[in-house]
Amino acid sequence: MSHGIAVLETAYHLAAAGYAVETEPGAVLAAEDEPWRARAEPDLAFTLSSQLWPVEVQREVSKRLVAKWIKSLELNGRLALVLYSEEARQKQQMILFEARHKLPAGRILLSSIEAMEARGWTWEELTTPR
Repeated sequence: MSHGIAVLETAYHLAAAGYAVETEPGAVLAAEDEPWRARAEPDLAFTLSSQLWPVEVQREVSKRLVAKWIKSLELNGRLALVLYSEEARQKQQMILFEARHKLPAGRILLSSIEAMEARGWTWEELTTPR
């Protein structure tokens, strides 16, 4: 499955679950007056408890992506990761758990397109204490 199709499918499942979804959320900047500085560019965003959550639809599971998630947590304090499969979600969750001492304080929600297709899915949550 291509990344673009996975993003659209994730947006569909989030909307079907009742979330308000932004399909073009734009960049999140560390400083509005310095757009060249640190930034995160999420694939999607949705609203949960009056907070906007950036969403990354993640094809690859790798420890090298932890730096990207650190930057997103620093800028947003929260992040939703949607993997293609439950097996990939479990691997990503373990990588994040092992790296929790490096992560800034925040909340990470994880799910998979596979779980979303099964209906009745829920988020797995990882809270980083730092």
